[in-house]
Amino acid sequence: MEKYNYKTLEYKRINGSQPVLLDVFFPPLASTDEVVALPVVVHFHGGGLVVGNRQSFMPIWLVDRVLALGYAFISADYRLLIPCTAHDIVEDLQDVFKFVSSTNFKGDAYTFKLDGDRIAVAGGSAGGLCTYLAAIHCNPKPKALISLYGSGGDFFTEHRLRVELGDFTWMGQTIRHIDPAMLADITFPYPQGTPTVETDVPVVLGSLVPSTDSRVTKRMALSSFLFQEGRNLDYYTGLHSPSISDALREVSKKGDATLEDFKKALPENMHRLFPLLCIDSQWPPSMILHGTEDDVVRLESSQNVRDAIKEAGVSVDLIEIGGQNHGFDIFPGAEEKYRVEFDRVKEFIRTYL
Repeated sequence: MEKYNYKTLEYKRINGSQPVLLDVFFPPLASTDEVVALPVVVHFHGGGLVVGNRQSFMPIWLVDRVLALGYAFISADYRLLIPCTAHDIVEDLQDVFKFVSSTNFKGDAYTFKLDGDRIAVAGGSAGGLCTYLAAIHCNPKPKALISLYGSGGDFFTEHRLRVELGDFTWMGQTIRHIDPAMLADITFPYPQGTPTVETDVPVVLGSLVPSTDSRVTKRMALSSFLFQEGRNLDYYTGLHSPSISDALREVSKKGDATLEDFKKALPENMHRLFPLLCIDSQWPPSMILHGTEDDVVRLESSQNVRDAIKEAGVSVDLIEIGGQNHGFDIFPGAEEKYRVEFDRVKEFIRTYL
């Protein structure tokens, strides 16, 4: 991150004491004493909603292109699942948008503010889910949405609801069945007490099983563990007893279950946490990138989101990246491989901001 001109700011405090941070990236503009009005792209990080921070899994290619347009780029932390739920995350996303739309950001050469409502949202994986939640809940409403293999677009697929009884594949790796006892202290019903609220958990690449007792490696294993147990939606919604995951699995067993069937199985106050239930004509123009061999978030999920947006009469483009798995855009060599696709994202942002 050394090559960028950016500043870290606190956009809120939890319970008046725990700061939640964001990084503001300043485009290279001429020095001036006037406050400059700029379009802003707000980014939310991946990590299964259980790990990561504002600099995790950063799409450098996107930062470069946003700054090259003369726009500002902001990447924000948010409360992570366990003990928090998606309701808390939505509140944080809303607070980010409020902060961005009401703050003058002072850099070394100039100060900028958001140019009206020219704000877009971007994110990968769980951050992609955050883009969908921002489209539903945030004000000002994003004028453009960029989802990179976003999770949770469709929570109702067989892949999202099934339980893995043995070993399974995750990020191209075979994950040996994880013993629930290894994560009992940070999973429901929390026998050692409610875990600490987390907004910044460093990412340890390659750590997908709880190999030690450390907070970080246990957190790193949570995403694959919740997938194994088919319990992700319990933690997402906070509905453990009875389990909302079990309820939705019962619906899926019908074989011909419709979106309306799943909607009826959810309490009404949960509907707005499920993007597929909320896509309408007010949805922002969207661009989605997704690898065809993704084994964490299946391409089917983004295809279903694409179809729903299109049916709502909104502009949407799904770019399918052949033969690629989850996180393809942040691996070494991605800039050279996918320059054309990345430039399409740049033009999409230019068009709608």
